[in-house]
Amino acid sequence: MGTLLRYDNSRGLLLRRRPWFYFLLGVRRLLRPLETKHEKGYMRWLDTYALWRAIKIYRHGWPDRLVIGPYATFFFIEFKRDASEDLRKKQKHIRDFLISLGFKVYVCRSAAEAKKITTRYFYA
Repeated sequence: MGTLLRYDNSRGLLLRRRPWFYFLLGVRRLLRPLETKHEKGYMRWLDTYALWRAIKIYRHGWPDRLVIGPYATFFFIEFKRDASEDLRKKQKHIRDFLISLGFKVYVCRSAAEAKKITTRYFYA
């Protein structure tokens, strides 16, 4: 198979060459909708309301968004691709930890479900 490293003269970088079967992994991933599709739809909807903010959390295993609303109310949302995808072990552990501290954590499979949870939570 040869070496997996090559030198790119134009950028001055040592790059790793991918094995020939990597394109199959990319095709399989494209067949399923990404969770960012649901997240972007939810964020577009949330931007119409001036009182709500959703902060992206860039920590592995933590929920995707912290949604902050009026009167110091907030909750966490984790977006998933579809109904068949479940939380990973670390995500379950962090979700249980946040719930034990008294926070609300929701797992949403679509943007519509996240909208419904947001309106129900803030207008209950």
